[in-house]
Amino acid sequence: SGDAVFAWEQTTSAVVSQIQTRTRSATGTLGQTRNLSGAEAALPQLAVEDDGDAVFAWQRKGAAVTQIEARARSAAGALSPVQALSSATANAAEADVAVDATGDAVFAWAGYDAAGKLRIQGRTRSAAGALGPVRVLSDAGTDAFDPQVGVAADGNAVFAWRRNPGTGDLVESRTLS
Repeated sequence: SGDAVFAWEQTTSAVVSQIQTRTRSATGTLGQTRNLSGAEAALPQLAVEDDGDAVFAWQRKGAAVTQIEARARSAAGALSPVQALSSATANAAEADVAVDATGDAVFAWAGYDAAGKLRIQGRTRSAAGALGPVRVLSDAGTDAFDPQVGVAADGNAVFAWRRNPGTGDLVESRTLS
């Protein structure tokens, strides 16, 4: 219908930043600015389904590690609770999100495994807010980075990322039905 949803990082001091969102109708009317995250959040990503429901992902520095968090916003403006997607014991970054026609979301990020290797991880979120298990998508070996995720209207997803085993960047991918 021409409506838009935006997300950005709003920095209020050198160390305090939040993720914010705002809508713009097809007629140009701006919606209210809303805070999505707590402090120390950065690098927002968003996906919007045809009905105007949006799902957001970002990285947020906590007391011990940086985690990937997510939140949904209905077309009417209702916000879901913030959900932690990645491990509470290992750093994660580079979030990406995609959403299917029914509002189910798929996330990807780069997170450290127990051996200290950067692995691509993914997780699903139903439109109702239920989280699926964390899945390790990239194989062990050299670090993987720059994850991307796309999802078809029926929910089938494809993940892609880069890896450099020392001979130049390789692009790898995996699907999830």
